Amino acid sequence: MDEFYNTRVTFYTAGNLSLSQAVHIGKQGYGVTICVPEGHPGAWDDINRTDLRATLQKYRGVFAQAFLDGSIDLTDLNTIEGTGEIEGIVKVDLVDIRYAVESSRIIINTSPAGPAQAAFLNAVKPYDLSKHIVIGEPGNMLLLNARLILNREKFPKHIVETASSPFATRRDGATVHTSGVKTYMEIATTSTGTALKEVMEKVTPLFPPQLKLEWISLGKLTLNLINPWIHLAAILAGRPDIDAGATGKRFYFDWVPLAGERIERLDRMVRLPLATACGIKVTTVIETANEGYNFSFKNWTDVGRNSPVHRNIAAPTTKEHRYVLEEVQLMDFFRSWATAMGVDATPIDELIAEAEEWLGRSLVTKGAFWSKLGLHEASREKILVTINGADIAPLAPFEKGTRNLWMTDEMPSSLLNGGFMKHTVLDGI
Repeated sequence: MDEFYNTRVTFYTAGNLSLSQAVHIGKQGYGVTICVPEGHPGAWDDINRTDLRATLQKYRGVFAQAFLDGSIDLTDLNTIEGTGEIEGIVKVDLVDIRYAVESSRIIINTSPAGPAQAAFLNAVKPYDLSKHIVIGEPGNMLLLNARLILNREKFPKHIVETASSPFATRRDGATVHTSGVKTYMEIATTSTGTALKEVMEKVTPLFPPQLKLEWISLGKLTLNLINPWIHLAAILAGRPDIDAGATGKRFYFDWVPLAGERIERLDRMVRLPLATACGIKVTTVIETANEGYNFSFKNWTDVGRNSPVHRNIAAPTTKEHRYVLEEVQLMDFFRSWATAMGVDATPIDELIAEAEEWLGRSLVTKGAFWSKLGLHEASREKILVTINGADIAPLAPFEKGTRNLWMTDEMPSSLLNGGFMKHTVLDGI
């Protein structure tokens, strides 16, 4: 039975990323289970062939003979087809959340930040996750939200977060086309010591071999969640187009270059000083963006005009978009973190104030999330321990005398043994 649990992976949501990764891991021999949040079916109906099933049920007598004589082919029911850089056809199981949790020890949440992530955590809250690996792709502070929502006695054995999505994809029905696989992606977990080795051994095969996984601390990974630093500034730069009802705009091609100076100012004045104050080594936002696909763009105009992954991404047509609503929440967290570490967060104040003026309402209570985490009067050490999850890591300590992973840049050499580790590096705080 353990073998069954350990060779199945559950995806929460049936979006593009879930489907691409499902094709990859299905080809590796894993069973794939998909469940979706209520009201957000994604590709569920396309995979399930809901319309065809309804028709067959309505006219079951007529179609029974057609099925028997081969004139109707139902082999594509519950299948996903991958094209592009991840090719193949895999069968999946479409189930509810209870069965998904009970039949799999690995759950991958690909829903975005904010309410969607909270919906995932509330959906799994009733169940015992103490034997599960829960992965956020991207993480978007999954651990911190889990602290506030999940029961400690049922808390996941391991929480894993990625700094970004591993693929560039688009979907047509139950067919997903992967146009790009990153060559590099940062990933982090709450686990240490031998528990860390267990996580790496189970998680690494879930990603294509050409994708180098760099295992870092959750603190560094959180600072390398660069999307909110880009998205909010860029959609505000596109405000005149949205207000005028313009269509056909491209987010990176048209708006990101307009926001380039603001993105760099946010990076230079807040993000980089915050990293320095925490003793975390990070690169600039544009350098971090380049790393994923091994690009060498020098500025945001260059990215917007020439990146094959980014330049054709459609721009939002409404201000009620997650690039505003969700990114404001994340930027408020960075504002609180910076302020607590003695860094002037005025550029983030200005950014959020402009977003709220545009939408005509308050979008976030300043510092509310930080306070819920109990960090409003916390020491530097307490802040880093909380963000890294060091206080809730599985009890699998390093050998006596090994330095604390959460506060160093060093990975114990004892964890570098084994072939599965050959392309991983661990960088802590």
